[in-house]
Amino acid sequence: MNNMKKFVPYEKMPDEVKKWKLQASEYRLFKKVDWIVTEKVHGANFCFIVDKQGIQCAKRKEILQPEDDFFGFQILLEKLADQIKQIESLVKQPFERLSIYGELCGGEYPHPDVQADPNVQAVQTGIYYSPTIEFYAGTF
Repeated sequence: MNNMKKFVPYEKMPDEVKKWKLQASEYRLFKKVDWIVTEKVHGANFCFIVDKQGIQCAKRKEILQPEDDFFGFQILLEKLADQIKQIESLVKQPFERLSIYGELCGGEYPHPDVQADPNVQAVQTGIYYSPTIEFYAGTF
C-alpha cells in the first residue's frame, strides 16, 4: 500500500474561539448557527484509511507502519477489519478512499471487579473507559 495518496494530518482542536482566526463576518455567522456538541474522548487521535488496496492506520500526524508501537493498534485493526470494510463498501462510490477518524482510548480500568490486561498500555490515565484498547468514532 505504498502508493496511497498523501496523508493529511488531523489538526488539534482549538480550545478557544479566538484561535479560530475568524473574520468579523464569520464570527457573526458562527453565533447564528446551531451546534452539535459531543463529549471529547480522552485518548489518542487515530484513523483507519481504506482504499482498494486495503486498510492502513494513522495517528494524528503520520501513517503507521505495521511494526510501529502505537498502543497495540494491530490488535484493534484485526478486530475491526471486517466492520471497516463494510463501512467502506457502503460509501465507496464515488470515493476512491475513506478515512475514518476517531479516538483510541482505554487500556486501563482500575476496578476490583475488572481484570487488567498486562499486555496493554493505557492510552491516557485519569479517565478510564475500558481495560482493553477501544476505537471511538462518534456519529450524529
